[in-house]
Amino acid sequence: MQNPAGNGLYCSEHIHLRMNNLDWNQLKAFLETAETGSLSAAARKLGLTQPTLSRQVAAIEQHMGVTLFERVGKAMVLTPTGLDQELGPAVTETERIARQWLCRSGKRWRPFLAACVYEALRLDGPQDPAAPADDGTDLRKVALAVECFHKASLVHDDIEDDDATRYGEPALHEQYGVPVALNVGDLLLGQGYQLIAATGAAADRKADMLRVAADGHTSLCLGQGRELCWMRQPGVLTPLEVLHIFRQKTSPAFEVALRLGAILAGAGSEVAAILSQYSEALGIAYQIHDDLEDFQSDQDTNDVQAMRPSILLALAGEQARGDERQLIQQLWRRELDMACHGSAVRDILGRLRIEAVAGQLLSSYKAQAIRCLSQLRSACLKALLRRVVARIFNDIQTLSCCDDYPDRPDPLRRAGD
Repeated sequence: MQNPAGNGLYCSEHIHLRMNNLDWNQLKAFLETAETGSLSAAARKLGLTQPTLSRQVAAIEQHMGVTLFERVGKAMVLTPTGLDQELGPAVTETERIARQWLCRSGKRWRPFLAACVYEALRLDGPQDPAAPADDGTDLRKVALAVECFHKASLVHDDIEDDDATRYGEPALHEQYGVPVALNVGDLLLGQGYQLIAATGAAADRKADMLRVAADGHTSLCLGQGRELCWMRQPGVLTPLEVLHIFRQKTSPAFEVALRLGAILAGAGSEVAAILSQYSEALGIAYQIHDDLEDFQSDQDTNDVQAMRPSILLALAGEQARGDERQLIQQLWRRELDMACHGSAVRDILGRLRIEAVAGQLLSSYKAQAIRCLSQLRSACLKALLRRVVARIFNDIQTLSCCDDYPDRPDPLRRAGD
């Protein structure tokens, strides 16, 4: 969502959705309006009339008791309440830059997931009868912590990947320089941990949340480090090696969001284990889907063109033979320039039907994510997580029962892996 006035501040209160009476059509209306920044654009994407969409947004605002959007020119932006309440006023320039970065565009899926998991579990009754009731304060802190972690990772990713733009605007390091951007990213990480520590959760649950966040941060750094070290000394990557990078880099962000919401709700180890399985499969599927979309967009910024770990190139390298395989291996090792051989690579991918193979792999991981939900006792949480997959991948089939998915083997998983 673009914010021409620069004041579309992120509000952690907005994701405290009480799901008891919440209509999922209203929820979609909120997400599309927040993402597009326009009622008319959101209505077109959802196939609704603008008055119908306006009524659905108004219904959510009435349900939550808070104004979600305000008009700035022709744009619809999220209202600027909540940050100062949770983080205190932004006094220094560093804090102001960090606050502005938090308010930048984005789908805000991760904090929204944390809030929804919490609410879904609470609908089934208190998971821990001894836990004090939360008036929403702790949930706001946890959701905002998740967004702090995510926005910090984007700052660091853009620097490490030498990406000049984010959300269609200059990346933070392009605006303020690398030293300032690095410091802002570090500040956001610290504030995320502060927010978790400031919750009123029991000491053991607070420790669990801090541990889950730290484990996720560690895994993400190891995955990013694996990719960065490969960039320094590039070599041929197999599909399994690329998927392992995806597993470490992308899955933890989902797991942290989901598990923090579950821990705050009082869920135990059984739910935690299922959420871990779900997050791993979802994160890998998300990255495969991202690779496919990037490649199909035919932009110079996709991972194949930029010679970053790509499942498409890894699959092609495994299936190609003769001179074609040698070409791909030389590109992996950067002995040849992709700019000079991009059309040849596209021809190879097309001839080997690599997009179809990657699509099958994507379906396999989506099915894994849905299938593990059959173990959940909470019908509300099960329905929520199915809808997450449907929303991310625009796949209505995932709204069917978890058991409708057959036990598909992972075509790349080998014994002992």
